[in-house]
Amino acid sequence: MLDALSKGLGSSEFQFWMQNGGEWALEYDLDELYREIIKLEKSIPLAIEIPLGGINVGVIHAEVPGHQWQSLARELTDSDFRRAIWGRSTILSALYDAAPLEVAGIDYVVLGHTPLKEPFQAANRIYIDTGAGHSNGDLTVAMLESLLQNNCPNNTPELFRPD
Repeated sequence: MLDALSKGLGSSEFQFWMQNGGEWALEYDLDELYREIIKLEKSIPLAIEIPLGGINVGVIHAEVPGHQWQSLARELTDSDFRRAIWGRSTILSALYDAAPLEVAGIDYVVLGHTPLKEPFQAANRIYIDTGAGHSNGDLTVAMLESLLQNNCPNNTPELFRPD
């Protein structure tokens, strides 16, 4: 969205955003929207950590840079920031790799950004984006409390998908 707004109406980024649900923005002054989103971006966390009955669950949009949860505590390079927001290399590797890497320093990480037909777990990463923002997608919610049952590295959370 920020790339689309910064590059403007005629850009391929803007067209891609419009094709993927950005039409709502056309109801606003785009320059003002861009300024407000920049302010908001500086005030919200890139990732959150949820302590839950003796385990810690991280939530991030796309990827954990360097597969190290603690890397998010330091100031990120532009490249790491982009991976956290836009990255897909980790999930693509996990979909085709028999031994996906675990994110160190956290028990589980819940991620999205890459729509899948079904939720997918790779090591301690749980991908739940099932395309709710698309006309043919579904909403999936990870019930984090279920991770406490039989806590083990391959424990998969209960998932809720409304009909």
